[in-house]
Amino acid sequence: MPRGPRRILLIAAGAVAVWYIVILFSWAVRPLHDSIPVGTDYTLKQPRLVSQDVTCHSLFASSTWDEKYPALKPQPLNKDRPDIVPLKFQREACALVQRDARIVFALDTLGAIVVISGLLYFGLRTPREPAGSHRDPAPAVA
Repeated sequence: MPRGPRRILLIAAGAVAVWYIVILFSWAVRPLHDSIPVGTDYTLKQPRLVSQDVTCHSLFASSTWDEKYPALKPQPLNKDRPDIVPLKFQREACALVQRDARIVFALDTLGAIVVISGLLYFGLRTPREPAGSHRDPAPAVA
């Protein structure tokens, strides 16, 4: 392989490594955010499903979230409307978000390793001699 394409492959491998580092420090080490459904808010003009936003730990934290749940808006209690129930958190905060982020980061890491390895393999391997230029070793004299 001529020198030019090899250089391009090595530059591409370096670019993938830089891209991975940018992803690591711009996304993976920052806190994650979750929007947890809490139920139907009947204090609005048009009752609708609402959710509560919470800030989670980063992708590498051992625990997903260790804060108390924020207080939710109280709902009007009406004996004529038994379907109006207080708002409550429908699932655990941050567990799904952190699990999905870890899966995405693992796939991102695996993809970067495969691409960088492939580019380095093709960029650094010893080139073969062109056809017809092979030299036979001298015959052994006995």
